[in-house]
Amino acid sequence: MATKSRRSLLKAMTSSELSEIASKHGVKVPSGLKKSQLVEFVAENIPLSDEELRCVVDQFQCDKLIGKVRDASDYFLTKQVSISHFDGREALVRVGNYAIAISNLGKEGFSYRCDKRCSDWLYQVRAGRYPFCKHYAAAIAELNLSRAD
Repeated sequence: MATKSRRSLLKAMTSSELSEIASKHGVKVPSGLKKSQLVEFVAENIPLSDEELRCVVDQFQCDKLIGKVRDASDYFLTKQVSISHFDGREALVRVGNYAIAISNLGKEGFSYRCDKRCSDWLYQVRAGRYPFCKHYAAAIAELNLSRAD
């Protein structure tokens, strides 16, 4: 039986991510499983120790976040990022056609909100799967550049 920690570690991933990790480690996933069943199946059948599984999941998450930063470079390098307001406590930034609001950057009570049209924000960040979307990464790059000036 899979441990609770293995299940909770895998629960934060999407079904396609779970399937990808399983196939990379030689586990053939039966089709038609609901996500909860898939989590249980992978937790029980992946041939990794708890620590190895944690490392694999962490690396997978890092790779996804690095991908988001790379996606942000398209906006940043083509100068589609502009700061409309920044007072040290709050920043309002436009990235392409998306609006990002950042509060208390680097301080307690930090929060950020991306445009409601951003699918990453709606389905990944708000669900707790990833800490930021590609628009946030572009906004941070622009804020860092403007502080250097």
